[in-house]
Amino acid sequence: SHSIYQSNSSVVVNHTTLHPIIMLRLTVALSCVALTHSVRSYLEADELNVEAVAENATAKVDARLYDMMGGRMRTPECLVSYPDDILTNFPKIKCLGSGSFGVSYLTYDKRKPLFDQSGRPLKDKYGQPMYEQVVVKLLYTQGSGGKTHLTWATASANYGLKEKALEASAECDIASDIQNLGSGIGRKRIMACYEHNIPPSGTIKTAPDVPLFLILQNCGAQPLTHYVT
Repeated sequence: SHSIYQSNSSVVVNHTTLHPIIMLRLTVALSCVALTHSVRSYLEADELNVEAVAENATAKVDARLYDMMGGRMRTPECLVSYPDDILTNFPKIKCLGSGSFGVSYLTYDKRKPLFDQSGRPLKDKYGQPMYEQVVVKLLYTQGSGGKTHLTWATASANYGLKEKALEASAECDIASDIQNLGSGIGRKRIMACYEHNIPPSGTIKTAPDVPLFLILQNCGAQPLTHYVT
């Protein structure tokens, strides 16, 4: 048996027979509630350093999930390197992890400075300008010497790779269209895809031998897979 109830800004779960997977899902959901309340309280206190707000709130959620999973947490895999010479507008912060077709890196967009409520540019503790954090997803493929960046030259010569690349670009385009539908809050539930360089719809025009990538909204630093074995 189990019960879930809410008191003020906290949510409590009493459980005796919940399946571990169900408990994990509940924990993630309730952690998101805690994250929302944490961010809201900081913003209501007129906290200007939004990066510190996000890091502080995320750290609380990470610590809670880490404890729930008995300290099991994987180190992110970086299957392909970050092409700093190409993505000059997106300086690398760190690798977030790899999937079956892409590697995600946390970066910031130098074209999007952050401002406080008075319109003044936000600066970090070193006095440097702050920018919006985004995620760069680099597509990769398995080559003869291991995993390598996927380029349009490689993809266009292989039907399977081309289909996967076009599927990735289509998902990005659809996510972008959803964000542009209107002002409804529902669109904010979908991760935004800002741009990509995959032909023919890519807004970033690059040479055929340049790694293919997507620029995504940063929805958090730790994916759920980092908490399970």
